Amino acid sequence: MLTGESDVSIPTIHVCIVGYGGDDKMQTKNTVSVGRFPESNKPYSFETSTYLNLPDLQFFHWCNHHFRINRGVYNAIDQWFYDYGIINIQYRRIQTLAFFEFVKEEGGNQSRD
Repeated sequence: MLTGESDVSIPTIHVCIVGYGGDDKMQTKNTVSVGRFPESNKPYSFETSTYLNLPDLQFFHWCNHHFRINRGVYNAIDQWFYDYGIINIQYRRIQTLAFFEFVKEEGGNQSRD
């Protein structure tokens, strides 16, 4: 353990690639660890985030308001992360928001050049 680290366990996020077998039942094809998110008692942690826990349509409206993204693009990105193996909706939304922020920053950097 490094100096300053606590002995609090940190959950690891696992990505499962899920597909359909020959009998049309969903089967896990692959499990990959993609990172670790520390647990937090902060009022603005991922677990207590208001917008991450919104129903799907309200979450889309929140994204549309902040990132000017349309429903088709939102659905395509969400589907891509799901197909890639991020099954948990909160983790998928975190990745989606990170992607939107990245695109927003890149678009701002290109317009300044």
